[in-house]
Amino acid sequence: MVLNNKEKESNIALNIDQMRKLISLGMDCDDASMVYHPLTQHSDIFNLQVTNIEYRKKLRNNPKTMAIIGEDNFNRMYGRDVPAYTADDILRKLPQEITVNGIKHRIFFTIRSRGKKPEYQASYNFADEDGKMKSSLMDVWKSDSFLTLLYGILVWCITHKHLPL
Repeated sequence: MVLNNKEKESNIALNIDQMRKLISLGMDCDDASMVYHPLTQHSDIFNLQVTNIEYRKKLRNNPKTMAIIGEDNFNRMYGRDVPAYTADDILRKLPQEITVNGIKHRIFFTIRSRGKKPEYQASYNFADEDGKMKSSLMDVWKSDSFLTLLYGILVWCITHKHLPL
């Protein structure tokens, strides 16, 4: 399956639509290392920035701080933020091994040259009796963007219930 990202492509993090898709599939994305933060309270323009997840959790869970800041101010500051996964975030989420029809498969990545551009490929494979790598899955992911490739695998893992949500 060849994966395309028609949205504005970023080599840093998934875009807002991709993140919203993951959230709609039931994934808790609060552990994202980046966030899309609106320029202003009513802006539809978002900046991608590194986020301090622990700081926000401590802020949210501290009754004294929340009493000073107030729920409305906290929501104004952070309420419209959209989490943004980096390649590293996704790699930590992806299962290295899945079981299909009682056979354990491990994930493998390759890079192939397509002219001047690389093509990233991935699949879940198993070793047969002779030690040769085989795949009982029909899905082989291909993309010219490593981040888009990882996103496609993550969505597949969620929809095929290989990730606990």
